[in-house]
Amino acid sequence: MKKLVAILSVVLFANQASAESTVLSSKGAHSLCTTEATHWVDFCNGLIQGYADYANLSGAACIPTGTTRTTMITVYINFLQQSDAYKNDDSALQAAVEILGKAYPCSN
Repeated sequence: MKKLVAILSVVLFANQASAESTVLSSKGAHSLCTTEATHWVDFCNGLIQGYADYANLSGAACIPTGTTRTTMITVYINFLQQSDAYKNDDSALQAAVEILGKAYPCSN
């Protein structure tokens, strides 16, 4: 039951967009990734790992092997509020691709 309450809390807390939206906003991601509650930390870890995988697989970023999730979360949080995606209240995924692409650019 506690797990269900935690999951429902994530959905309500993190999604600052309209009730019809299924997209996590960059501002919502900032809120949940900067809280200290263990379940939020766990959620943020998985979220950023998924975003990092997408950024790598899409060629938007070239994150070096061995880069820790903690490092990626730190980069994401430290640069999120300066990102165009955050300023435009775009999705958290768009912000992650922008930030990770700048932090870990691919050599051409």
